Amino acid sequence: MWILAPISAVASIIAGGILYNYVSKQDSGTEKMKEIAAAIKEGADAFLKREYMVLAYFVAVVSLALAVFINPIMAPTYIFGSICSGLAGFFGMQIALKANVRTANAAREGLNRAFPIAFRGGAVMGLSVVGMGLLGISNVRGSNGGSKVKNFSNPLGAEIRHDK
Repeated sequence: MWILAPISAVASIIAGGILYNYVSKQDSGTEKMKEIAAAIKEGADAFLKREYMVLAYFVAVVSLALAVFINPIMAPTYIFGSICSGLAGFFGMQIALKANVRTANAAREGLNRAFPIAFRGGAVMGLSVVGMGLLGISNVRGSNGGSKVKNFSNPLGAEIRHDK
């Protein structure tokens, strides 16, 4: 049954990619809208760069603490989970930046034109989170030769235990 997790992960990521392409192909509006969107993107990119720099230090310290004080196997799974989470956040920010200006432009023609763009833009983030989470757990299990892994930890501190 574990094969369903990586298959679902890949399917989620592919579906997110298809929706990302749909949103990207929509008209981004007037020159003024594009100018404002570019300024927002510049600020968002600077924010993410700074945030991920701080998080890199935090993840390093926490993973070291996990390895030393709790269980050494938790450190690499925590790091890998953090990377997957960071990628999902990055994809979410990129699609939000694209979807917002395109939704605003489509809204000039009415709700029926704007809603599908907004909905599909939001779905990309959800599919990214699910896909990256399942991919992370699948890779951790696969890196243990398919054996049952006792602990999966994630950046929020939760863990899945399988003690049998």
